[in-house]
Amino acid sequence: MVQRAFDLLGEQLPPATVREIALVCRSLCWEFPDYGQRACLILSDDGSLAYVGSLATPPDGTFRMDAALLHQAAFGDVSDIALAFITGRILVTGAPAEELGLFLPLLEPFLASYRRAYLEYCGTQH
Repeated sequence: MVQRAFDLLGEQLPPATVREIALVCRSLCWEFPDYGQRACLILSDDGSLAYVGSLATPPDGTFRMDAALLHQAAFGDVSDIALAFITGRILVTGAPAEELGLFLPLLEPFLASYRRAYLEYCGTQH
């Protein structure tokens, strides 16, 4: 399901946005410790995203959060996603702190992609 969410994300994001993020991070991983899963993206100069199951080298940036939190955020059960960052429920490593704002354009499209992938897979919201 996460791979499908990333495929949908690649369809939604403008190539210029992907290219801008790729200047800072060429590879991003999402780790979901509650499920023991990791999903990675490669960002290309041509503005495309590619899902990969694993990387041969450490990623440029990693987002670590419980899959349950991702689901809650995607379906509006978490009122303030920023609070999840502040309280450490979402950890970001590898990406320079001053560049974290570049990732904001990924957030809502990723949540929307996850919602769509979940509904395609399960057919219901919860």
